[in-house]
Amino acid sequence: MFGRRSTDIELTLTAMLDQARVECRSDQYAMVRKVGEWLREDRRFDSIADKEGLAKEALSCRQSGRTLDLSPRLKSGATSSPGYISRNV
Repeated sequence: MFGRRSTDIELTLTAMLDQARVECRSDQYAMVRKVGEWLREDRRFDSIADKEGLAKEALSCRQSGRTLDLSPRLKSGATSSPGYISRNV
């Protein structure tokens, strides 16, 4: 979860979304802001300029069950398979 592979980063982003949902009581705007703050603190996401945009897109993908490919955005150290957010059913 704390590694630099895209699968580790995907797990981190999923955990951030889960924690933000609890802390923000499912308020989507507050969730996006909270996850954006956490992304700014995590050095693995430094190559991404729009942290809140990523949080918003990840939330949207998770809600609709779509796949989010993080590999083009993560330039430093994130290798292997693309990251994704999957809907927990």
